[in-house]
Amino acid sequence: MNQIFSESSGVFVHLGGIEMNYEGIVISLTESKAIVATNDFQCFYIKRVPVFYIGKQVKFSGKNIIRKRSVFQKLLTVVG
Repeated sequence: MNQIFSESSGVFVHLGGIEMNYEGIVISLTESKAIVATNDFQCFYIKRVPVFYIGKQVKFSGKNIIRKRSVFQKLLTVVG
């Protein structure tokens, strides 16, 4: 797949759209997830890789982020 990387914005542009890339430090680990804090104080759950350790600087993309359903969606499934 063809892609272009813009060094100034840190964004890969693919034929299928734009993908955000992030960089941060691992601050916590579980069996399957890592919590990563970025320079702008955002925290993300990402898929854990065996070489991760607390304090490791990592680069990851939006597709690595584990997204949870919102509380509202969870409530709808319980009520419905």
